[in-house]
Amino acid sequence: MKLSTLTVPAALAVALLAVVGCDEGPGPGAYGPCVHTYEEPLLWFDQAVDSETGQELYQLEFAGVRLDGAWLDLEEEVDREVATGVALIDGTLVCELPCGFGTQAGEYALFVSAEGYEDLALDLDADYEVFEGGCPSSNSGGLDLELELQPR
Repeated sequence: MKLSTLTVPAALAVALLAVVGCDEGPGPGAYGPCVHTYEEPLLWFDQAVDSETGQELYQLEFAGVRLDGAWLDLEEEVDREVATGVALIDGTLVCELPCGFGTQAGEYALFVSAEGYEDLALDLDADYEVFEGGCPSSNSGGLDLELELQPR
């Protein structure tokens, strides 16, 4: 059996594409050149302070988070690679400041609490500032938030 002069280069091109197309991407489980990454969480809580004394708080709790009216799956949020400083404890998202979570743009309703402080309801329209398009692509420039909580 004799191979034509076009068959060998074509086979080499297919093999090259298979190797390049299956190259490991920027993160675990990310294969191929067209992956999307989030450079940071969409919601970044930089700090929280006592509204009367200015004393810095170190922990916040989110009893519920809604995105576009639907309850967010908090377990899924803490498992995202971009989540930082957050853990799910007894169904409550606990944040060790600074912390961040979320990647989906939209209308967020958050219910924030801290021991010794009044609960705080936040309504945020959140989206990343930067989208680097193409293959691969990424988002960055989430919301940087600083909160003031009222003592009880």
